[in-house]
Amino acid sequence: MRLTALFAALLLVAAFVGCGSPEAERPTPEPVAEDTTQSADMPADTSLNADTAAMAEPEPEPEPEPEPEKPAKPERKPMEEKLATLYDFSAVWCGPCHDQEPIIAEIHEEYEGRLHVEEIDVDQKPEMAQKYGIKAIPTLVFLDREGNEVDRLVGLSDKAKIVGKLTEHGLVD
Repeated sequence: MRLTALFAALLLVAAFVGCGSPEAERPTPEPVAEDTTQSADMPADTSLNADTAAMAEPEPEPEPEPEPEKPAKPERKPMEEKLATLYDFSAVWCGPCHDQEPIIAEIHEEYEGRLHVEEIDVDQKPEMAQKYGIKAIPTLVFLDREGNEVDRLVGLSDKAKIVGKLTEHGLVD
């Protein structure tokens, strides 16, 4: 009896699902004309209606916004007058350089705005020392307003000697 119940259940499932010939029970789909304008990634049996056709068309690109007006360039101020320069070539380990340091600081303060004073450590900026041919330190190099060397002092120099060179060459007034 179990076998009969199992057979009946299979027949019931077969009748429900359909187990006959596929050609006899399934309707034949109508042939669809092949569209040669379709893209390769679109299925061949997809048909477009008005809604999907509107979605398929690319939206027009928005017109670029006009560029905002550029602000007028500020007027150029006349170039500030170049200053004469005093380079103080020194090094941290140099005793005479330490002795000359307060003298250079005093000159820098006294001639501020009229003379550019710059301390150059030969160990930190060897390219500058090479450019100016520094062989011993301390060395003071005096440059005119165009950047041309006009004089130099090698070794420890007092304030009077340095100020004398500045005035001799017209580097300060």
